[in-house]
Amino acid sequence: MAENTPNLTNEAENSNNSNKNNKRNMRYVFLIVVLCMLVGVFGIAAGYFSNYHENSETASHDTATTLSTLTDEDGSLYTDSSDGTGKEGVSSNIEDTAGTSSSDIENEAIADTAGKPASDLENEAGTEIGPSGNEGDSSIENTEGVTATTKQAADGNPASSEEVNATAKENGDENPVSSIEKDQAEKTAVEATTKSAEKTEVEATTKKAQKTEAEVTTKKTEKTTAEAKSAAGDYSVSKNGQLKVIGTHLCNKDGKQITLRGMSTHGIMWFPQFATAEYMENLQSEWGASVFRIAMYDQEGNESYINSPDTNKKKVCTLVDAAIALDSYVIVDWHILADGNPQQNESYAKEFFGYMAKKYAKVPNVLYEICNEPNGGATWSANIKPYAEDIIPIIRKYSPDAIIIVGSSTWSQDVDVAAGSPLSYDNIMYSLHFYAGTHKADLRNKAKKAINAGLALFVTEWGTTDASGNGNVDTASSDEWLTFLEENGISWCNWSLCNKNESSAALKSSATANGSVSDSVLSTSGAYVKKAMLKYSGADTTSGKTKVTPTPKVTAARTSDIKDDNSSGGIELYQFNQDKNDETSTLSPMFKVVNNSGKSVKLSNIEIYYYFNPDGNVDTVYEVDYADINGSSGYKALTSAVKGTFKEAGTKSYIKITFSSDAGTLAAGDTVQIQGRIHSESWGMYTQSNDASFLSDAEDYTLKNACKLLVK
Repeated sequence: MAENTPNLTNEAENSNNSNKNNKRNMRYVFLIVVLCMLVGVFGIAAGYFSNYHENSETASHDTATTLSTLTDEDGSLYTDSSDGTGKEGVSSNIEDTAGTSSSDIENEAIADTAGKPASDLENEAGTEIGPSGNEGDSSIENTEGVTATTKQAADGNPASSEEVNATAKENGDENPVSSIEKDQAEKTAVEATTKSAEKTEVEATTKKAQKTEAEVTTKKTEKTTAEAKSAAGDYSVSKNGQLKVIGTHLCNKDGKQITLRGMSTHGIMWFPQFATAEYMENLQSEWGASVFRIAMYDQEGNESYINSPDTNKKKVCTLVDAAIALDSYVIVDWHILADGNPQQNESYAKEFFGYMAKKYAKVPNVLYEICNEPNGGATWSANIKPYAEDIIPIIRKYSPDAIIIVGSSTWSQDVDVAAGSPLSYDNIMYSLHFYAGTHKADLRNKAKKAINAGLALFVTEWGTTDASGNGNVDTASSDEWLTFLEENGISWCNWSLCNKNESSAALKSSATANGSVSDSVLSTSGAYVKKAMLKYSGADTTSGKTKVTPTPKVTAARTSDIKDDNSSGGIELYQFNQDKNDETSTLSPMFKVVNNSGKSVKLSNIEIYYYFNPDGNVDTVYEVDYADINGSSGYKALTSAVKGTFKEAGTKSYIKITFSSDAGTLAAGDTVQIQGRIHSESWGMYTQSNDASFLSDAEDYTLKNACKLLVK
């Protein structure tokens, strides 16, 4: 018995060990069963939700029977068949599986629970279920966190891109795209579309703005041009037409005297930036300029006409075209200087004037100045006159009525010499040049001699300084000269529109070429000339715009309109006011005396009275712009024969206008016309509505006026 005790003990131990192993195995089986059931539950749920999502719009299912894992009231699992037969499974518990092998239990659990082979579950769940019984097996790990796809289907939460990509790769997809990437792609596409739309909208808006700006600029340019044309007033080409010379005066197409005032360029090849349409337009609209002189040097410099004819022609034509567009007059100047004798480059002059005259045949805007300043040894009889007699017929071939201006010896100062042997052509004028700081009364005496001899003068160039173009601006001498020019109805152009560092330049040396001729860029000379041009052109100095005044016309009046004060023995006084502003520094009554008496009368026997209130201005003066006689007896200038005397008498103060004893007679049927201005020496203001003789409504000469005519 003793020998057998160990055996019994061993058997007992073996039995115990066996029991322990069985219990351990049962625990494993239990765990496996539980895990398998969980896997089945998740698989069924995944399948259910997948089918539900795909068939949410229909109640029937065309696929094989879909099993939905449900829980009965007693806690047992059952399957609900889609064919309507009711419960189709039995309750499963741990006791039922106690005697079954783990692999069988696992397979049964998977098959019974999911209703599908394990491979189907694997494909549906996206998880490989490996053999059970190994701790740490992937099947156990994955039962708690099924795959990204199953999780997404089961709980509705989006899977990470890593999870989706991993799953897709296991299924054989080598190019997985996550939902995040898809969302990002869609977002990027939306953003790109939005940006594209925004860009298109911006581009459309920009184009619209550019178009609008272009339209505004065009309208603005058209408006400015229209204003500039309007500013030309009585001096416009459309109003005055082809100019002509009558006696010693420049006259319009109707035979009425006209005085042009403007600027000359410097050499267009040296200062081309200031010889532009914009400067021409601004001079016209802001200064009241009515003429523009184009100075084209024939010899000086590498870019002179003889060295570059085509370039100079193009530049000159551009400026002539601009003047035509502005309804303005323009002088084409063959600017001889260094060559002295005009015959030196005569062949070039013939070609140039032939080209210009043909191109602008019968265009009334263009005046031709054929030799700027002959000098040195050139004389009138030997050089200048023969030259002119060669050039004039070339121009006349195309423009038979054009004004042609001819220079004289000693830099166009010897007009008295030319008067001794004048040219025999019509519509010829003679250029007179002076610089106020150098040339004084002696040159004016030469000019008077030429006028008295019957020459019509045009000052195509004058300066406010000495003859070098430098030195001080001599305003006193300039005033004397301008008074002389206005008294004799002589047109003029000031030298010069540029920013050259010399006193006679109209612009400061710092001025940039931007078209501006405003006060801020003007030199001392430029400021003086602007003021003078505005003054003598009848411009409004407060706005800088030339007033548009209709050309005066004699209006026949009824006998009942004629008062004893303005008609005497058939001598009738017509009057109107050019300046109709109530507040003004200049009174501008215009007079016309018509001799309807049937006999001649001495002008010195005629007196005209204009009544006004001086409004405290006691230093009143009267300036005559021009006076002349027109009629059957011909034309005669009377500017220097007319004077006005101021008489202070309070509200009945007046200017008495008389003629000198050498003024001659007013023949029967003839008319004498007088344009003058009343102002104080201090340029004080007048209120015209207080003036007895002021006509606020009359646009033309009228007999019905409150002036007084006295014939002795």
